[in-house]
Amino acid sequence: MLWRIVYVSAAVSRDFDGDAADILNEARLENSLRGVTGLLTYCDGSIFQLLEGEKTDVEAIFARIERDPRHRSVIRLLSEAISVRDFVDWSMAWLRIPSDHKLAPHVSATLREAHADGARVSAEVRILLDAFSGEIGSERPA
Repeated sequence: MLWRIVYVSAAVSRDFDGDAADILNEARLENSLRGVTGLLTYCDGSIFQLLEGEKTDVEAIFARIERDPRHRSVIRLLSEAISVRDFVDWSMAWLRIPSDHKLAPHVSATLREAHADGARVSAEVRILLDAFSGEIGSERPA
């Protein structure tokens, strides 16, 4: 069964770029081995990630993520069966949203709300996923 998990967390380090490189390398290797695809996004101190693949693989990776000391306050926003993957060509896509990016105000507000009450933001999360998909659509998969 194909499964999707979307979560938000808070980066421990304000200088997340070094951590992001390590996380991406680890994720791309592990995800390739397990057939998991997804997206990792960073904006204004928040990490937003989508994982998709076989349920057992996605849940195993998410359990490891929850224990990762590079972030805290991991909140699962979506956990659902899916029929198709949104990021099928990406072992782990990366999107850093700088503070002056057109999406930054909406992303920051949605992620802040998700930290406060993750259960209420599923519609906003789906809007973000659509926006992120458009942002990375022209980049080369990794």
